[in-house]
Amino acid sequence: MNSGSEPFFVKNLENVQGDERDAIFISATYGPDARGNQYQRFGPLNGANGHRRLNVLFTRAKKRTEVFSSLDPDKIQTGPGSAWGLRALKQYLIFARSGILETADDGVEQATNDFERCVGAVLKEKGFEVVPQVGVAGFFIDLAVKHPTKAGSYLLGIECDGASYHSGRSARDRDRLREEILVNLGWTIHRIWSTDWFKSRAAEIDRLLKHIDEILTADPDFRREQTKQARTESLRQALLDLRREIDTEFPDSPPDKGLLRDELLEELMFRRPKSKDDWFRLISQRLRTGTEPKQVGRYLPRVLQAIADASS
Repeated sequence: MNSGSEPFFVKNLENVQGDERDAIFISATYGPDARGNQYQRFGPLNGANGHRRLNVLFTRAKKRTEVFSSLDPDKIQTGPGSAWGLRALKQYLIFARSGILETADDGVEQATNDFERCVGAVLKEKGFEVVPQVGVAGFFIDLAVKHPTKAGSYLLGIECDGASYHSGRSARDRDRLREEILVNLGWTIHRIWSTDWFKSRAAEIDRLLKHIDEILTADPDFRREQTKQARTESLRQALLDLRREIDTEFPDSPPDKGLLRDELLEELMFRRPKSKDDWFRLISQRLRTGTEPKQVGRYLPRVLQAIADASS
């Protein structure tokens, strides 16, 4: 035992809940028997809160963590129905051994408390897809916001902290270290205190949405996708305006023969013919021959020009 204020300790998983040290040594010595059989017996890790126990354990160190293990993570059997604690242990041991971070777990269907559910509901109302309890090498993020244009990517991680963590210096130090680790793993973290949320909900929502907007504004891929979507909507509106003009000029034409009837309009939006050659090459004969010739002769050039303008 040293003479400082933080003595050396040895504790098991269930008891190391409030202690922090500069360096933490984690021993995972459960392994195969003499015949090489690895039994899938992981005690409290298979419980509903197993991942939370590990989440606390993996964030005890302020500066350094060392892992000693006789357990081969490749022999830990996990699947879609496995407990999150078991999956977190396997990911963390792989990360500790190789330094390679596996893809984040996809999270769970429900947030773990009313505070998280409330924050998630606000984001969903704004059109964002939110996944609770996404795990990265044993670190579980309360809410992860999916990127609106990059499949499989997360835009932001949100930490929803209760009032009990607000005043403790050790808790703040732990949160700072944990956030640094997550940032180094590629995450952008936004923290919300429950006291601030319930006292100044509107201000916290504005702060959260502003943070998301700043991230998206700085994302060139998102800006390109937004520009592409804006052009697509502009083209659709231009064709709908033309359709109203056509309907006015040809009031007696059957609706199912119109140049910009729904079926053909969608095909034009998808195929994007810009010339008469494209019209014959890209649009099926069935759709072309099923269209009133007078409308084609009068309005096809303007339709093709609108498509060309939207593509330039």
